[in-house]
Amino acid sequence: MRRGSRTPTLEALTPADMPLRFGRYRLTGILGSGGMARVFKAELEGSAGFRKAVALKVIHRSVLQADDKLVRALLNEARLGGLLHHQNIVETYDVGQVKGRHFIALEFVDGITLNRYLEQVGPPPLSACLELGAQMAQGLSAAHKARIEGRPAKLVHRDLKPSNVMLNREGIVKVLDFGIAKTLAAAGGRPRRAWSRARRCTCPPSRPRAAPWTRARTSSQPG
Repeated sequence: MRRGSRTPTLEALTPADMPLRFGRYRLTGILGSGGMARVFKAELEGSAGFRKAVALKVIHRSVLQADDKLVRALLNEARLGGLLHHQNIVETYDVGQVKGRHFIALEFVDGITLNRYLEQVGPPPLSACLELGAQMAQGLSAAHKARIEGRPAKLVHRDLKPSNVMLNREGIVKVLDFGIAKTLAAAGGRPRRAWSRARRCTCPPSRPRAAPWTRARTSSQPG
């Protein structure tokens, strides 16, 4: 961390400011930033030397001041995420506030988003597309089968796209960002707002040889 200067805001932090204490967490890097939040690589520290790597999503102060509905969206994302425990879904560990800054602590995935992989490597072969689709389907199926107070939640993601899919270095697909998910159970059997956008398949009919996604060059994390 830079010495002899005032600590900048979370939005203005650079790698030179790391590591930095944030409540029970130690910020060690910057993973990305979006319109709603900035995501840091961090460590949850406990007694007896306990440490756990996490991706810490901190909501922008300006967003919270502009619309309190987004705070509720944050809490909804954390609440839903806490219900989901599956190999193909990014785990949610914690939610809270530090000095008025809302955050969600998520599983840190050492890998790359699907959209970045497509940008760097291009479309994978058909066999890899089928494997990607199968793993995503398994995660979404687990979310649909989740239960709230003993009742099936029937979660529908509603924003599944390449930037919301992670690929780790072992080839495991992780679906993330259930922030706008709705439960069919709470909406009388159908989502409150119809999902009608269709996304074009990015997989070609065939491609002779393409690098496996585990060879992607960079690490990335949800923003």
